[in-house]
Amino acid sequence: SAAVREELVFSFRVRDGGAFQFAHDRIRQAARSCLDDATATSWHARIGRRLGRQKSPSLFELVHHLNQAGEHLSGAERTKLAEHNLDAGQRALMSVAYAPALNFFDAGLANAPTREVSLLLHLGAAEAAYLSGDRGRAKVEVDTVLRLSDDPLTQAMALRIQMRQAVSGGSLSEAVDIGIEALKRLHVHLPHAPTKLVIATDMARTRVRLRRAPLSRVHDPELTDRVQGMALELLAELAPPVYLARQDLLPLLGCAMARINAEYGVNELASYAYALYALVLSAFGDYASARDYGDLSEKLGE
Repeated sequence: SAAVREELVFSFRVRDGGAFQFAHDRIRQAARSCLDDATATSWHARIGRRLGRQKSPSLFELVHHLNQAGEHLSGAERTKLAEHNLDAGQRALMSVAYAPALNFFDAGLANAPTREVSLLLHLGAAEAAYLSGDRGRAKVEVDTVLRLSDDPLTQAMALRIQMRQAVSGGSLSEAVDIGIEALKRLHVHLPHAPTKLVIATDMARTRVRLRRAPLSRVHDPELTDRVQGMALELLAELAPPVYLARQDLLPLLGCAMARINAEYGVNELASYAYALYALVLSAFGDYASARDYGDLSEKLGE
């Protein structure tokens, strides 16, 4: 074609046929300016649908076109596009591209998502906003999830974002209170201000529970319970702010983590859990048991 002869676009072969690419982004912009909005959105819809029929389309290229297709998409296509935007936003988060991630989540929310996808989009938007430094937007999204979701795990995930935001802002005691509230949703109850009696009782209960299982837990079953897995993650994230701002809670954290691993199986946090429990035991003078659980922690970390 004339555009190829003038080297405005390049032609090349791909597995599914021929393809063209503009020689420069400015040429693409100039070509786009020659189209009215209605024609442009129609072309975006056509290109997006064609990409969607490919076996392995580029996700970001797909959503780029379909997000600009406007009214040319059917209701079912918009719902599917919301899922594509969720995937794109999550990938962008993993690539530390927080602003683009937030744009993808917003685009997803504008495309009639299902209730489940909508909650995940709000969660993603909360995390992207927090990581971008937009504390106000992050709070709005967390509040939205807490209002719309009746799933304790989803609520705990939202509160974890709020907890991280408090930690990053230096509000460590507030972060601990938020973490305690998140754990409560998962049926892990920590008092805000434990007494010596509460701590002693919890440690005794933990000793009794761990006594039922041998110390050779290296080959225990893997922890697969999602709720307990989230509880372990929250407890592990709470440990630093607790140590710095509310040390009276540290024994309860160590005991809770050790009990979860003993009762539900081990995961990648098991080594940390038993190390923290060993630290607690040594602080209360039980050096023999502390050594045993320290050795177990080392074996689990190998």
